[in-house]
Amino acid sequence: MRRGRDHGGGAHRRRARRAVSAADREVFLSASIGIALGRDGAMSGSALLRDADAAMYGAKERGRSRYAIYDGAMRLRGAERLETETALRRAIERGELRLHYQPEVDLATAVPSASRPSCAGHTRSAVSLRPGSSFPSPRRPG
Repeated sequence: MRRGRDHGGGAHRRRARRAVSAADREVFLSASIGIALGRDGAMSGSALLRDADAAMYGAKERGRSRYAIYDGAMRLRGAERLETETALRRAIERGELRLHYQPEVDLATAVPSASRPSCAGHTRSAVSLRPGSSFPSPRRPG
């Protein structure tokens, strides 16, 4: 295994697809695993746990039943995501965002067939949103 890589975990994924019986119901389980490697006891237990947690969320972002080995970029991506989320929450509180609707037009008939909501604005922080901008979905528990 190499550090910083996402691993699908083929065998563990196949086992996770099997149903488990619980309270007379069939339940399917999945597991996302984060792995952090400590070197010669140089890391505290809380730092090792923090890094394993970042790796676990990295594995979850790539799909169910995966594992990922921590690398320093994972913490940086997490910090950037938190900064963006905080800036967006503040922009909402200050009314800095505008809602737009982008029409979808049937090219064969030139008739509008739907509209897609989109958010745009410029926040006091460095976050700038244009219609069509996208951000990763918030993490779901589990």
